[in-house]
Amino acid sequence: YFRSARATEQVPEALRLFGRRLPDGTFGVLISGSSASNAVLQVSTNLAHWLPIFTNLQSSADVEFIDAKATTAPWRLYRAIK
Repeated sequence: YFRSARATEQVPEALRLFGRRLPDGTFGVLISGSSASNAVLQVSTNLAHWLPIFTNLQSSADVEFIDAKATTAPWRLYRAIK
């Protein structure tokens, strides 16, 4: 005699990032997705060391961050984590 059970797991929607260079040289990063609230945007110049630069505490699904320091860096890499 075996008893079966059904397990379900809710998998959150992935965060999506969209970036664009603005005319003044800054860089805009849009964090999108239903799980964008409480996301932390991180920046790196080498993919090995990441620093938090923005935390989204809003309840909306999309938020944009303008990185003013992007004007002085040859490149910056971005990721969002939950």
